Amino acid sequence: MIDQLQQLLQASEHLLSLAKDEAWDDFEIESAKYDALSQDLPSITWSKYDATMQSRIKSLLLTIQELHLQLLPLTQAWHSELQALLQNEVQARKLDEKYR
Repeated sequence: MIDQLQQLLQASEHLLSLAKDEAWDDFEIESAKYDALSQDLPSITWSKYDATMQSRIKSLLLTIQELHLQLLPLTQAWHSELQALLQNEVQARKLDEKYR
C-alpha cells in the first residue's frame, strides 16, 4: 500500500511540475500513466494497519490531495485556453467561408 501511494505521490509531483512548466503534451502522456496507477489502488482496510502505518498512509493521502488542489487551477486554465483557441478557430473558419 505504501509503495503504491508513494508512486502515486511521485506521479502527482511530476504532473504538477509539467503543468507549471506548461508542458501539456508531456502532461497528457503522464496523466495516462497516473490514471493507470490510481486505478490499481486497493481499498484501505484501516484495521489492518498499526497507528504508525495509518499515520503514514494518511500523510501520503493528504500530500497527494494538496498536490491535486494545486494542479486543479492549472489544468482548468489550460482547458479554458484550449476552449478559447478552438472557439477562435471555429470563428475564423466561419468568417473564411462567409467571405469567400
